[in-house]
Amino acid sequence: MAQLYLRKVTQEEIAQKLGISQPTVSRDIYYLSQRWQQEALGDMDSRRGRELAELEEMERDCAMQFANAKDARWLSQRLRVKERIAKMLGLDAPRLVDLTTQGEKLAPEFIVVREFLAEGAEDDGAG
Repeated sequence: MAQLYLRKVTQEEIAQKLGISQPTVSRDIYYLSQRWQQEALGDMDSRRGRELAELEEMERDCAMQFANAKDARWLSQRLRVKERIAKMLGLDAPRLVDLTTQGEKLAPEFIVVREFLAEGAEDDGAG
């Protein structure tokens, strides 16, 4: 059934070919999809784990090389590895930034944008 489904054969055609009902095909495809999704998530977790372990080993190597050679290039390389680790772990996730003026005067280009957006909001409310 999986091969037929992956070849984009319709559920009705699969049912006919296999001599089962279409609702049975639908249910089986649902369970196949759930299994595939779980396998994919497990594979991704495993892949992330291996990648993180490799990066941590690289970071250790860079630290040891710097300790032995006192060459600043190893610090630079270590920083790049650490940045990659932080990115993988989501430590550098975007932050919500408050764009209110808090009493400060807006630059003219921001005033134009604010007025444009306000006009658009009024037009939406009128229509």
